[in-house]
Amino acid sequence: MIKPKRCDVLIVGSLINNDVIIAEALSKLGISCIVARTTSCPKFESASLPIVLKFFSQTDIVTVKSTCEFARLIMSASAILTFGGTVTSFFGRLYPIVTFFPLPPILNVATGADLSEMALENTLRGWTYRRLLRKAQWNVIAAHPMMFDAVVSLRLNNFLFIRHPYAIADIEIRDGCSAKKDTDTAGSVVYLHPSNLDWGATDTGGHRRTFKRNDLFLKAFIRALAAGADVRCIILDRGPDRTIARQMINASGRADRFEWRNRVDSAGLVRLIRQADVVVDQFDVGGLGGIAIEAMGQAKAVMTFIDEQACSIYYDDMPPVINCKTEDQIFEQIMLHSDRNKIAALGQRAWEWVVSNHRKQSDVRELAVRIKLAGRGGWRLTPLASNGGR
Repeated sequence: MIKPKRCDVLIVGSLINNDVIIAEALSKLGISCIVARTTSCPKFESASLPIVLKFFSQTDIVTVKSTCEFARLIMSASAILTFGGTVTSFFGRLYPIVTFFPLPPILNVATGADLSEMALENTLRGWTYRRLLRKAQWNVIAAHPMMFDAVVSLRLNNFLFIRHPYAIADIEIRDGCSAKKDTDTAGSVVYLHPSNLDWGATDTGGHRRTFKRNDLFLKAFIRALAAGADVRCIILDRGPDRTIARQMINASGRADRFEWRNRVDSAGLVRLIRQADVVVDQFDVGGLGGIAIEAMGQAKAVMTFIDEQACSIYYDDMPPVINCKTEDQIFEQIMLHSDRNKIAALGQRAWEWVVSNHRKQSDVRELAVRIKLAGRGGWRLTPLASNGGR
């Protein structure tokens, strides 16, 4: 067995390649990174990223085949960066006692329902995650009000507000319209609904606290069609309430304006976003999710709900999205956004905002210093020169 090489931080939790994206951002600052994935994770394909890796080498992505192999990998790292507590899952059936092991310092990145739901469950996995949250050196949380509520409920004080890095490509804008649009929709405004169809009708467990509330969007969209709006919707067949969603659409008599697609991988999602004018996310959580950031990074208008007070903790200015929460508000916004050129201009502003707040990655410098301090490696950073995209 080959001895793992030493590194400043071991990153675990693929989450649509966020492990590799944050490894690239940290590597640029001179933090040596290893990314660990299980055999069940999809093989990393560099073509699935909108950027070229210039500082992190994909040869440092390690596929872990056993608990013993992962344990050796952990002990070669000065710190661990884990998404949603994923580090415990690498230990299989031993996961409930992992937090009792002598692990390197842990920095945990909360991803959403892991903190707002799982951490509050009266289950073994909930108990395990609560132990990890308290054992962690720091927990990085996003600008979601329900995450803040969970922090209060759990009485956590080891948390950080750091904006996650995202891989945001350069987008060519022509005459106010994104050059990334793949198809001509003959004037119809195309909505893409890629998020889980989930409003608590089917998955009603007592642990549920966050929903997409996209039933409100479907009702509003059907109302807009009845009112004469020239719109159509590409909708992914995913989420616990997808069967009920089909029933709603079929009963409306306007099923011809909906195009169902199967679930897609990250590369497939990018292609779908390019076909849309507006990308629809959620109307309950109150914060930007990965789908919204991905769409804004492709210069697309996003329809979602943002809690302004929570957002102001992270950002100096509100993200330029179509911000709505109720069925009536969604209906009104669909009716107001009938001009595709104006929608494209909103997408351009969204791209500019997300580049300023998530591609420049000023917050990653603080995360890098905290990783160095946690691993007792001093605090000075030594940024690297580009490797040219190896």
